[in-house]
Amino acid sequence: MKKIYLLGFASMFALAVNAQTTMKVKNPLKKSTTTGTTLNKPVKGVKASTAKNVGGPNSVQQVASTIVCNTPYVAGTTMDLSFTFTMTNTDAEYGDLLTITFPAGITPTGLGNTSDPFPNTEDAGGGLEALNAPIGQDISWGVDNNDQYGGIFSSTGITFVVEVTVAPGTTGALNASYTLSGDGYGATPGDQGATTFAINEQQPVNMAVIQAGFYAMSGSLITSGCGLVDGYVVVVATNNGSSTITVGTPGDSLSYVVNASTTTVAATNVSDLAGNPVATIAPGDTVIILDLTPVDFSTPGAYSLDASVSYVGSGDANASDDAAANYTITHFTSFDATAAPYTMGFESPADDALFAAWSFPATNMANWSVFNQFVHTGAQNLVKFGTAGDDDWAITGCIDLVGGNTYDLSFWMKYYDLASVADMSVYYGTSADVAGMTNLVSANPMALPADTIYYQYNYSIVPATTGTYYIGFHAVSATGSSATIFDDINLTYSPVSIKENLKMDAISIFPNPNNGVFTVKANENNSSVEVYSIIGENVYSNNLVKGNNSVDLSGLAAGSYIVKVKSATQTISKRVVINK
Repeated sequence: MKKIYLLGFASMFALAVNAQTTMKVKNPLKKSTTTGTTLNKPVKGVKASTAKNVGGPNSVQQVASTIVCNTPYVAGTTMDLSFTFTMTNTDAEYGDLLTITFPAGITPTGLGNTSDPFPNTEDAGGGLEALNAPIGQDISWGVDNNDQYGGIFSSTGITFVVEVTVAPGTTGALNASYTLSGDGYGATPGDQGATTFAINEQQPVNMAVIQAGFYAMSGSLITSGCGLVDGYVVVVATNNGSSTITVGTPGDSLSYVVNASTTTVAATNVSDLAGNPVATIAPGDTVIILDLTPVDFSTPGAYSLDASVSYVGSGDANASDDAAANYTITHFTSFDATAAPYTMGFESPADDALFAAWSFPATNMANWSVFNQFVHTGAQNLVKFGTAGDDDWAITGCIDLVGGNTYDLSFWMKYYDLASVADMSVYYGTSADVAGMTNLVSANPMALPADTIYYQYNYSIVPATTGTYYIGFHAVSATGSSATIFDDINLTYSPVSIKENLKMDAISIFPNPNNGVFTVKANENNSSVEVYSIIGENVYSNNLVKGNNSVDLSGLAAGSYIVKVKSATQTISKRVVINK
């Protein structure tokens, strides 16, 4: 049974843990022979001593940088050490020779995966600073020729690898050093002298948390919403040490805090990423630790999780990476939209009726934000920014609706650029996720009369059954300039008065809602029917006879329409909802 539970989480975590994203950022600092913020490569023939410096005529221009070793060493091995190099000087001088001097016991080979990263993609216009053959404890890139456009530069940090041999018996934190020669651009001196950085020893045990959260037994992450019952604490962790850990003897321990209450359990439910139970955690292994004691979320409110993994036997070598990032979910109380209007202007977290309950699913949330420009009223609105192809949903909190009742949904919306939007539509459904958005409310895509003009949209929602519902706003970008802007959302119960019911006895329209084809029953001859869209456009007209008359609007988009029936004695209007 334990294996079955663990398998429920394995595939999801395997994707989350192994996914990597690389971002390349173009460096804005290109070399220049003039003052200003746009820096270009020096003009051929202009001497470096005559070039004006961004730092000012009296400032000393000198390269400055840092190197951080990302990998602890293991004695008695040949291994790769990873380093991150970052330039920190504010002027435009680059480097043309970088030399690292390793401490006794660690010798660079220059072989294997040793990188040749200069220049990198931030400014590939600089000269190639190639890897040189190691000399003793030194390894270097480039040549000190002061060519005014060196290839050693990175303002965002560039990671590279050096293969080294580590002598048996090497121990403790060691200091390496490096020097960086400037490329001669600008005033002298331009070189960075010997600068030290640490290379630490890999410790026997070091459990590091990758992620943690509350999960359902199905393996899905529990997010804020209504109707929460219970969930399970799950932690994903990696053994970054050099020793194999035996689970339970003396064992890992999983500790977590939920709303200031601490629980520590033996981590006997441990699996690999494939869902197979494991008894040992080898160096480099990533495991899933699942606490099968459920956490009760049934009381509305916020639940905050802090999780950590440690080795309680000989102790954990690095406590700084034990703790997971804080994770919070909120159990919201359903809003009764029959008793009061459900409104949202995105003005502050105090708008708990909707604001705090807005749920952005993890895979669909990146481009939605509360924004303080382009507002319809107040100071804030909801904006979906994005690039071409972005497919994003914003889903409200839970709303209690009564089956058969009509609820008027209105909101203001505008597009920053009509051509940038591939799809904009509104749905509702019975679960706060994309799969639950089964009922189309609006046309798809929704149209506007012009760019950058707010327009009010009005629709009707008539749920088939009584229950808890969610409204979803769906936006797909066509171009990189996409912006879809919402404000002043309102959902109001629209009861039918007794007087209106009496008037409607004169005609009947059924079914309602419908798929675009419905029947109008008239009690008089020489009657007529007209159908109008929500913006007042006449979309259908015809004469009626006494009795049943078929109306076919199947060619129109889904949404609300006003059906107006005229006879010799009266004119009656009724709203019809088309669902597709």
